Amino acid sequence: MKHDDNEKVMRLHGFTGSAGLPAYLFRCDFEANRGRGEVLWTVERDKAMRFDNPGAALAYWKTPSQTVPLRPDGQPNRPLSAFTIEIVPAEQPASATLCKSAA
Repeated sequence: MKHDDNEKVMRLHGFTGSAGLPAYLFRCDFEANRGRGEVLWTVERDKAMRFDNPGAALAYWKTPSQTVPLRPDGQPNRPLSAFTIEIVPAEQPASATLCKSAA
């Protein structure tokens, strides 16, 4: 499937999925678990949730629960912000081919 070259995905920072592969946001239900949220990750970058631009990804990351909008400490209850993420291109850049020149 062809996607917009500017699309972004969220990569979970500091954690890898199976076989040491990076994990990407697949889905988030902010209202699950009585407003505590449920986040699902995938190691398949092409199955990750896509965002039109970094701002849209950041806004989604900051989304508060509508069920429980505030934490006990009075701060916004943003289930996804419990994770440190990186916003990266949706399409994985082609790997550079290294060539050794003959001496």
